[in-house]
Amino acid sequence: GYIFFAPNSYTSSNRPIYSSPVPKIVYEQVHAYRQAEIDLFVKRLGELPFVDTQRMFLMGFAEGALAAARYSGNEFVGRIVLGWSCEPSYFTDYPKVGAKESDPFLNIIGRDDKYFGTQNPWNNKYDNKGHCGDALFRFTNAKVVLLPNTGHKLINNPFVKNEILSFIQLFKDYKIVKKVQKSDITK
Repeated sequence: GYIFFAPNSYTSSNRPIYSSPVPKIVYEQVHAYRQAEIDLFVKRLGELPFVDTQRMFLMGFAEGALAAARYSGNEFVGRIVLGWSCEPSYFTDYPKVGAKESDPFLNIIGRDDKYFGTQNPWNNKYDNKGHCGDALFRFTNAKVVLLPNTGHKLINNPFVKNEILSFIQLFKDYKIVKKVQKSDITK
C-alpha cells in the first residue's frame, strides 16, 4: 500500500566519489550533493498526481541517512534514518538534525555498524554511542532501534522492514491530524 521512490544518484557523472577514509571536505561535498538531490526530488514529486504530499516520509541509508536527517524542509511527515548515528565522526563534524522536535523520526542502526558504531577506529577521537539517541533526546515522536548482532548492512536483519512499516503506519496521518487539531484551536 506504499510507493517507495529510490533515486539512483550513482548514475550521475557529477557525483563525488571516494573511498573512506578521506578528508572531511570530501564527505561534506557528498553531503551537499545529497541535499541537492532531495531538493530536486521534492520538486519532482509535486508533478506526480498520485503522490499524497500530506503523507510523504524521507528515508535514507548511510550517506542518504545523513541527508535525510539534515534536510530542513517541512514537506515530509517524518524521517527514517538507517545506518547513521547522528553524531560527530570521521564522516562529519556537523551531525545536524533538520527536523522539528515534534516531527516523527526513526533511527535504525546496527550495534556492530563498521562505519558508525562505537568500534570504528576512525571515530576513536569522538565519544560516540553509535546511535541517534542523544541527537533525538528532545524529540517527542522519535524512536531509536539499535539492533544487536547487526552491522552496516541492515537489510540482512529481519526486523528492519517491520520497524519501518510500523513507523509509517503509526504516523502516516500525522500531518493531517495535526492540521485538523491546529484549525480546531484557532476556531
